[in-house]
Amino acid sequence: MSRLGVLPLISVCLLGCASKPRMWTVSHPEMAGRGLQTERGGKKAPEEYFHAADKAMLRNHLDEAQRALQEAHGLLTENDPRWVNYYERMGLLSYLQDQIPKAKALYLDAIHFASVLGVQGHAVADSYLGMGLCLAAEDKPREAEGYLRKALETGPAPGTTRRVEKELRRLREGKP
Repeated sequence: MSRLGVLPLISVCLLGCASKPRMWTVSHPEMAGRGLQTERGGKKAPEEYFHAADKAMLRNHLDEAQRALQEAHGLLTENDPRWVNYYERMGLLSYLQDQIPKAKALYLDAIHFASVLGVQGHAVADSYLGMGLCLAAEDKPREAEGYLRKALETGPAPGTTRRVEKELRRLREGKP
């Protein structure tokens, strides 16, 4: 299965946050402690960089997507709920680059941040979907199914719902 089949799942939703917990630990220490700049000084908002990354991934310009996500990273503050978006998109980028272990770690970060920050919605569902796809790629259908079912419980966009249902059918039929 082509990794490009997940591209329609890229979401550009904005997330809300009910509480502001303390800083969390991430599985990518090289990314911790960065991103403490603000959106002042005429810089674009992170959503603009997320959108640019989405467009670049759709065109399979993965280096361009990486640069856009790095720019978004630099604008996020410690407890910003958009960290979920960031890690979900970084997970997708890694998945598209066939870096499955890295993609899994990034998707788990997105899921963790969503839990800690009280974030819900499309990016969370996309993170569960991405994790399910990674596990399916590693031939772990039971684990993949668990994450895919969780994606359906977390408020997916209609396109994500269709993709999850398709993937669940594929797993049940034992197709690669």
